[in-house]
Amino acid sequence: MSGIDIRWGLLSHALPIVVASALSAVSAAELQPLRARSYDMLFQSGTAQLGTSTSDQVSAARNLLALQAWRHELKFKLVGTVPASCRTGVRCAEAQLLQTRVQTFLGVMERDWPAGANREALSKIVWGAGSGARRDEDADRIRIVLTSGAIGQAASSCPAEIQIADPEMPAMEDTDRAPWLNAAPGQPVAVSANARLRVIPRGPNMSSLILFSTPVTLLDGGTEAPVDRKVYGLDFAGQRLTVRMTEGADERTALEGATMSRNGDDRKVGDFVQTWTDPPAPSAGCTFRFERWVAGVTR
Repeated sequence: MSGIDIRWGLLSHALPIVVASALSAVSAAELQPLRARSYDMLFQSGTAQLGTSTSDQVSAARNLLALQAWRHELKFKLVGTVPASCRTGVRCAEAQLLQTRVQTFLGVMERDWPAGANREALSKIVWGAGSGARRDEDADRIRIVLTSGAIGQAASSCPAEIQIADPEMPAMEDTDRAPWLNAAPGQPVAVSANARLRVIPRGPNMSSLILFSTPVTLLDGGTEAPVDRKVYGLDFAGQRLTVRMTEGADERTALEGATMSRNGDDRKVGDFVQTWTDPPAPSAGCTFRFERWVAGVTR
C-alpha cells in the first residue's frame, strides 16, 4: 500500500478502517464548506439592554455554551464593533458600552444556566472589538465567535487527529464558515446530525485502525481516496457514537472477509460505513465519544 489510503467494508463482526499517512500532505476533501450558525445578540440602540426579539438567540447561545464551552480545546470570544480609534483600550464611550453589554449578556447566561452544566465555563470566555470594518448594522450587536486559538491540540498518544466541522458551531472571527476543530478524547462532545468528521494523520508512515460504534455515511472521497480526502457525515442513529483508534493495524488482516458496499445509505450520496460488535482494544487515550446535539438539552 502506498500513499494515504482508507478502505472499508460491511463485515459480520466489525468494520475496520485502515489509515496510513504519506510523506506529502494532501488537501482536505473538496465538499462545499458548511456555513456556521450565527450567534448574534441585538441590543437596544445605544444601551446595554438586550433587544426584545432576542429570546431565541439567547436560548441558542446558552445551549451552545452549556454544551461546548467546557471543552479545553475551544476558545470562545464575544465580539462587538467600536470605532478604529477605540480598539487599543476601553476608555472611549463605545468600548465601555461594549464591555457593559458583554457583562449584561454573561449575566443573562448565568441567571438561567442549566442545572448540571459547568458554570466555570463562562469564565473562560473572552471579549473584544472585532477586527473588521465597522458597519452601522453591527453597532448594537455582539457576536459569539471562535478565536484563532480554537483549533486545539491532538491527543499526544493518538497516531491521527479527529476533526469535526459542525454548522451549529459559531464561525471563526471574520468568516461565516464552520471551522474544522480537533476533537479531544474523553468527555462526550455534542454534535449535530449535519456535522462532518475527518481523520488527519499526525506523521509519516503511521498507520492506525479507525472504528465507529454506530454506522456513519461517507460523504466524499470514494473507496480509493486518500484519508485527507475522506469526509464522514455524523448522521448516526441514536444518541451516541464512539470512535476508536488502534495503532499498527494490518490492512489485509483487518479487511479479510469484507464485502464492499457503495451507496448503501439512501439518505445521502456516498458510502455507508458500518459498525463493530467486538472491536480490538483502542490505543491508550484514543477513544473519542460524541453525542447528539439537541437544542435545549444538556448533560
